[in-house]
Formats: sequence, structure tokens, C-alpha cells
Amino acid sequence: IRMYKEKEIFDQFDGFGIGSVTDKPGINSLTKSLTSFFNNMRDYKKPLHLFGTSGLNSILIINYAMNKFKRENTTYDTSSFVLLSRKFYKLVNVWTNFHIRFGEQQNNILPKLPCICPVCLTVKGMDVIKRYDSLSSSYLLLHNLYQYIQYAYFTDVLRSDLNLLRDYILSTHNLIDKKLLD
Repeated sequence: IRMYKEKEIFDQFDGFGIGSVTDKPGINSLTKSLTSFFNNMRDYKKPLHLFGTSGLNSILIINYAMNKFKRENTTYDTSSFVLLSRKFYKLVNVWTNFHIRFGEQQNNILPKLPCICPVCLTVKGMDVIKRYDSLSSSYLLLHNLYQYIQYAYFTDVLRSDLNLLRDYILSTHNLIDKKLLD
């Protein structure tokens, strides 16, 4: 973006999409990278879309940084729910951070899935748990997508109160360096 600004073609764009803002795992590295990025973007008022910043921690920290640095015109996308269902064959509960692995190799004997989302209420647990095919993978994908949408909505609402969002981050991520949120 600085390069475009220096070349005086910045005004020709309605907004920007940037990928790979952070590549380091861990909540502290993620928080440091994203807050530093948002701080550097403070003077750019055009819409911004972040690619490749998926995951529940990213959603949480992006919402925090959007409030702290007054970047309301920022969007992001995620594909983590797809990877969890297709590659790792996991059902996610974003509220407990509990993942259940499914497939023929697993010995789960649940009569139903431990979830009341619209997807899980319509399928029998064993239909998904014991199978490892495109249909059961699709059920997991839809369940995980529903979970991510709920979580994105939840963090978006909390974003309106920076102190409340900060308290939520600290209560759910006990390993986070509190100084990174200041």
C-alpha cells in the first residue's frame, strides 16, 4: 500500500486486499502481528480485506484491532471450517474449543451429535461419526460453518465495547500477553 501511495496511484483503488498478514502460530504472535499491522494501517481509510487470516483466534484479534484502531471498513474471510471438516474430519464447538474426530477408525458411540445447530438436529450422530465420505464430510462442513458464523457474530457484537472484548480475550486465552492488548 505504501508503494502505491508513493507512486500516486493510491486514489485509483476503492480498497485493498492483503494476504498473509501473519504466518506465525500462537495467540501472542498472532496478536502482535495483527495489532502491528492495524497500527501501520491507521492512516489508510479505504476499505481493507484480509486474506489468509482464518481461524477462531484470528477472528477474535481482528475484531479487537478493528475497534482499537478504528478500522470499521475491514473485512476478512476464513476457510478453517473447511479444513477441519474435510482434511481433519473434526466437528468443532467454538464455545468450548472441543473438537471431536470422526471416521471409521474412531470408536465414538454417540447416539447423536453434541450440538443443537440446525445441521446437527437433522442428522443422526452415527450417520456422521462412522462414515468417512463426502456426505458426512458435508454435514461436518455445514456444522463447522454454522459455528464459525455464530462466533464471528458474537465477536462482532463484542467489538462495540473494547473493554468487554478485551475481558473476553483474557478470559479465554490465559496464555496471552496482556501488554499486547494495550
